[in-house]
Amino acid sequence: MEEKNIKVKIILLSLISIAVLLIDCEGIKSSKHFAEYKMKRKPLEEVLKEYANVLMSIEGVTGAAQSICDGKPCIKVYTLEKIPKLEKKIPVTLEGYPVVIEKTGEIRALPENQK
Repeated sequence: MEEKNIKVKIILLSLISIAVLLIDCEGIKSSKHFAEYKMKRKPLEEVLKEYANVLMSIEGVTGAAQSICDGKPCIKVYTLEKIPKLEKKIPVTLEGYPVVIEKTGEIRALPENQK
């Protein structure tokens, strides 16, 4: 009986080891795909140029710019207010770059005498 328990434990341990190896290999595979995806991604400047007019056409948006968010490139969208109705109209990502909404209020050009 004890010998049978040992065999069962060895089989279970072997299966768990194989499962861990398969999961780890899948993680590596996914990392390679992510790296390939990042390499094919358009430059942030190009993405912003492509979508700036679309973002600026959303009522309540006062500006859009490239920025760094949490140490990574992102697109910042500046708004009059940060309200759910407006947030629903602004995409969460654009071509893989996160979009971050920041309330700035109204943005006006400086008068000529203050430039």
